[in-house]
Amino acid sequence: MKRFKLKYELVEIEIKKEIKRLIENGAWPYQVRLDAVRNIKKRKEEEKCRT
Repeated sequence: MKRFKLKYELVEIEIKKEIKRLIENGAWPYQVRLDAVRNIKKRKEEEKCRT
């Protein structure tokens, strides 16, 4: 359970960083969380393809 909580917190931190980046680039606030999650998933898929 502790391990899951730690992983969840790391994901939340990653999402918050991405949201901050999107807002700085002028994204719409109401859809920014969805976009952040989508971008993170895309980035992870690209990393898997590279290796």
